[in-house]
Amino acid sequence: MRRDQLAEHTATIDAAVTETRQLLDAARTALLDIAGGPEGIITERDIIARRVTAQHADINVLNLARAHARELDSPLARVEAAAARAFATAQADRNDRMVDVGAVPAASVV
Repeated sequence: MRRDQLAEHTATIDAAVTETRQLLDAARTALLDIAGGPEGIITERDIIARRVTAQHADINVLNLARAHARELDSPLARVEAAAARAFATAQADRNDRMVDVGAVPAASVV
């Protein structure tokens, strides 16, 4: 019984398969025309590869920027420390030269 039904629908199934293959071929041809050929079709694998390449490039640039920042930080820290020492020394010299007005006799203050 099943065999009879299958035999009865074989021509319909074959026609549907043929039509589907023709539609698929037409769709592929249209896609290739729109894409400008097979090289114009971008796959998920292509996207992932480009994303990974871009991420590596970003990481490399970020590492270079960090290294440059460290190179700048070291001399900057030395200059800041030198400026702080110079300021502290100047303040100490200024304090040494200040006169305690209360310790000076009133007759000598004019």
